[in-house]
Amino acid sequence: MRPEDLPPGERFTVVRLSEGYDIAEVDAFVDRIRATLGTTLSDDEVRQVQFTAVRLRAGYDMRSVDEYLDDVIARLSVAPTPPAVAEPPSSSPPSAAERAALLAVAGRERGSRFARPRFGRGYHPDQVDAFVDEVRGTLATTLTRAEVANTHFDLVWRGYDPREVDAWLVAVEDHTRG
Repeated sequence: MRPEDLPPGERFTVVRLSEGYDIAEVDAFVDRIRATLGTTLSDDEVRQVQFTAVRLRAGYDMRSVDEYLDDVIARLSVAPTPPAVAEPPSSSPPSAAERAALLAVAGRERGSRFARPRFGRGYHPDQVDAFVDEVRGTLATTLTRAEVANTHFDLVWRGYDPREVDAWLVAVEDHTRG
């Protein structure tokens, strides 16, 4: 079984007395690897990632995380470069159908807009719901790719499934201004 196949918090050996990497940061990056491997993720992005070092609290064993990232870099280095994705013109907002599909999640009741993982942590529902409401009001007007790309949510127990939220964020980002 590979680390990305395991649920967050169980992907690598956890250390407590020696220095380790912040678990939430590593889990979020491994989820990103899984969501974008073979599409938009580059080996340079993996090489440049940095995690917060933690001491005297649970963290992932640095060596096992580094070895995993080296394997990802090796796979990306031999993989063919994905074709460039054409940027949509910044002056054309999403079509009505695309907008409706993206905003369907906003029509759901707050607190139940995304699935929740069966075990482990997920994105803080209040923070995600607030961002969904912001997207609903600004998607076709002032929302930028940078705002979507720079959006981060705290991880909490029984929060929204990060994979589902991240996939929605990628779709929103694809339909925002440059």
